[in-house]
Parts: sequence; structure tokens; C-alpha cells
Amino acid sequence: MRDRDPSSRTHQERALNAPLARPRPRWLTALVVALAVATVAPQALAQSREDGAPAETLGTGDNAYASVWGPASMFFNPAAMSRARAVIVEGGYSYLEGRSGHGFTAAASDSLTNQYLAMGLAYTYLTGAPNGVDRDGHQLRGALSTAYITPDVGLFAGVGARYLGLTVGQDDGQSGESDDVDAWTVDIGLLLDIASRIRLGVTGANLIDTKSGEAPRRLGLGLGILFDPLEVTASLDVDLTGHDGAKTIPRFGFGAEYTFARAFHARVGYVEDQLLGQQRVSAGFGYVSAQVAFDLGYSSAVSGDTDMLFAVSVRYMPPVRNP
Repeated sequence: MRDRDPSSRTHQERALNAPLARPRPRWLTALVVALAVATVAPQALAQSREDGAPAETLGTGDNAYASVWGPASMFFNPAAMSRARAVIVEGGYSYLEGRSGHGFTAAASDSLTNQYLAMGLAYTYLTGAPNGVDRDGHQLRGALSTAYITPDVGLFAGVGARYLGLTVGQDDGQSGESDDVDAWTVDIGLLLDIASRIRLGVTGANLIDTKSGEAPRRLGLGLGILFDPLEVTASLDVDLTGHDGAKTIPRFGFGAEYTFARAFHARVGYVEDQLLGQQRVSAGFGYVSAQVAFDLGYSSAVSGDTDMLFAVSVRYMPPVRNP
């Protein structure tokens, strides 16, 4: 990571990047070649959020295309794994009331071992019965990212792969399976950091057609602005399925995170979800030290089906040592 003015860094980035200066790569790996790819895909199922996404993003309404870092990058923008230099191990649990859904996630990212390339891996186990229909299975994510950094501008690029192995059954009282998913897909992301104050993020999600509404093809756009100690974020999704009647912008929202005492984070967010016909509000709280972080996130619909989401996650970041 480049040497920044310490006053412009978030507390988390200061803790991870301060111990040693990271050499700048000379060339940005050409990873982003398919963001404009969009062929016809099935209509998306109405998913409230990415399965297994962590608690820290839920607090800001998952408006995270331009604000994530570490393992959370694999769920929103793989380019962002190179933002902070660290090895991070994370575990999390999420509960979705209206869909009787549970998710258990284990994830890790490493942007320290290789000075030019960050990598990550995440596994999520899902079980639930939304609307009385069983939905169980596994999702595996992996990602690579790299960066080109100057004192004033940082350009990050990343690619992620996801495997979905889901068993989607009929109503609980019936036997047989109706809509199982066994497929791979790919995400590609870019992140532009200007003066460590403004970030622009773009993600092309699910670019390989899975023949399932579980992974709809979309373009995610995000903006983040840092007014230390306040960070404001905004995001929107653009539908790329080409399906008749699909919402062009199925989801948009904004969020904010305020850091106090250099270790505690208060978060709020708002989302307009046109697929579910909901407006959602969210809130969260986090604590972070140089090695351990703990996050809680909560979201509730204030219109439509008033379901509730809850998530908790714990991160461990081994100390960075000088060579």
C-alpha cells in the first residue's frame, strides 16, 4: 500500500499498513476484460443480499462496492483485497427471519505474502426454507487482486470465481427436488482510489451464465468518500440479464460509518430493493484492534414483507512483522 498522510487513513488501514512500506508493482495485471459482457440469463430470484456476506457490510446496508477490504471483498468487489496489507481469517453467522435462513461462513485473505498479488478463499454453508421451500447447500468463493499505486492515485483490479452447489426442494410436505443448482460463475472488479479520500468501485457479477436465478448477471457501482472519522458510501445495481420486465436498477442505497476512540465503528444504511418491493434500514457496530475485530449487523424492512436480517462476524489479523 502506498505511503499516505496518516490523517487520511481509516483506523483499520493505519493498523495494517503502518509497519512496513509495500513496493509498488510496475504493471497492473490485465484482469478486467469482460465487464461489458451481458447475454440473456434467467430472471433473478429475489435475494436480499449475497449469501455469506459479513456483518460489517450489513451495518451499512451492503452498500460496499467501493468500501470493502479483506475477505469481504470476495462478496462485493474482488479488486479491494489489495487495499490493505494483511493476512485475515474471518468467521461469521447470518440469520434471515423472513426466509428461515441460516448461513455459516469461513473466509481468509492474504495480501501480505506476495507484494504484488492478493488472494482469498471463502466457504459458506446455507440452510433454510424460504416460503416453505427447502434451500440448502454450499458456496465456495476464490479471488485474486493486484494494484498499481502512486502517492495520489491507486488503481486496483481483481477477479473472483464462485461455485454454487444448492439443493432447492419443493414444499416441505412434498418429496423430490425442483430447482437444484450446480454451477460456476465469475466476478470482475475495479477500484479507483483518489487521494485516499474518494473511491469509485465497479463490479461485473456472475458474468458466466449459471442458468439459474440464484446468480443473476449484474453491474455493481459504488462510491465512497472519507471525511475522517466519517465514511459515506453509496451503491446501485444495474440489471444485465436482458430479461423482459426486469428492473434496470433493482437495488440502490447509501450508508455511513463513524469511527470513534480509534477502535469502535457505528454504522447505518438504507436500501431500496425493487426486486423484493422493500425499503430497508440497517445498523451495525464494530470493534477493531490491531489483531482482532468483532462486528454486528442488523437490517429490517420498513415496507413490503418486514423480514429481519442479523449477522455477526469475528476477524483475526496476525501482527505484521518487519523482515
